[in-house]
Amino acid sequence: MHRFWRSNETAYMAMQYYCGETLKDARARMSAPPDEVWLDGFIDALLGGKPFTVYGSGRQSRDFTFVDDAVSATIAAMQRGSSGTTYNVGGGSETTLNDAIELCEELAGTPLRVINEATARGDVRRTGADTTLIRTELGWRPETPLARGLALQLEAARAAVGTIG
Repeated sequence: MHRFWRSNETAYMAMQYYCGETLKDARARMSAPPDEVWLDGFIDALLGGKPFTVYGSGRQSRDFTFVDDAVSATIAAMQRGSSGTTYNVGGGSETTLNDAIELCEELAGTPLRVINEATARGDVRRTGADTTLIRTELGWRPETPLARGLALQLEAARAAVGTIG
């Protein structure tokens, strides 16, 4: 199933590969709390006609990384990366939660009822990955624009629940 990285595991997920005796690490940037599972949650709410809670104004931004891009970055690091080097991986398009929600509503053709709650303690206003090293050293760039990735994730979610919309 195509999807953006689920961010409910940790703020950073390291994919490590052992190649002989060398360790290569491609680090994918994930959303930080409190919106850890917000993408899956809001797609479920959107398709299920349920309200969705946004903590804060929704103007906080994230750099969403589509899983296919994270995998291709990890493979590039494994095959061509320098031993002991950590490569940050990101989607390349910082987007506010409000803009991502609006885009999903457009793609799904369905409005989402958003409930705004107080900003959670410790929430980070902006997150993103500095991908300069992986771009310059390995020539890697994300290939899945946010709109395409969200469309694929919506399609997969619809198929999983049998929803047509």
